[in-house]
Amino acid sequence: MLKHIIEPCGLTQNDINMFPTPTMKKNLAHMNQRAPGDTNSPLGSRDHLYGRPLTVTTTTEKDTTLHSGGAGCFARPSAYASVLSSLLNDGTHPKTKKQILSANSVAEMFTNQIPQFPDFARPGPSDAKPELTNPAPELYPQPGNPPQGWGLSFMMTIEPGQTGRGRNTGWWAGIANLFYWVDRERGVAGMIASQVLPFGDMNVMGAWGEAEGAVYAGIGEGQASGHGGLEEKDIHGERS
Repeated sequence: MLKHIIEPCGLTQNDINMFPTPTMKKNLAHMNQRAPGDTNSPLGSRDHLYGRPLTVTTTTEKDTTLHSGGAGCFARPSAYASVLSSLLNDGTHPKTKKQILSANSVAEMFTNQIPQFPDFARPGPSDAKPELTNPAPELYPQPGNPPQGWGLSFMMTIEPGQTGRGRNTGWWAGIANLFYWVDRERGVAGMIASQVLPFGDMNVMGAWGEAEGAVYAGIGEGQASGHGGLEEKDIHGERS
């Protein structure tokens, strides 16, 4: 990851890592919890879901720690968004000009792989573990229920979204209410991050929708009104 993804994006091991460095640990955003099923309950601190990577020190300990492949990175949201920018640029990082993926691979990533199942991606997760996730009838509701789908790496909204996102936008989330989206049609990628459990917190999801809408309004693409432009700012959260 460091050699083939992180460094080509102009980042270092202190920006994205499966095992937080001492520098990253100094700025770590800790995990918070609401009462299961009550998104209006006050936040309280809790143990970190990925506690082991925070404590291991030896090579042997690191080698015996599970890496799921789809989760587990620690990063600043701004660093995560830097990686996403490569997907907007056909697999080449726009600043470093280093190629991470071929244009053909990126195009295939953003191709709906299950057009025969237009509603498969729509339902949200059940609350099998209420302390970790709220029940969600839909992850990304769209008026009229147009087909949704899956690319090779993420969920896809095939039709434009109310916030202003374009067609065939890829997006996904982390369990601690972290949400990103990559809109190649309109050249926009972004992320909103929290350290809040359970997943599906309506306060965070509402802020995500408002932030996304504000970004498009700021570049003159938004369908919603009442949003101003955004300044480029770093969000100091480490899990993504």
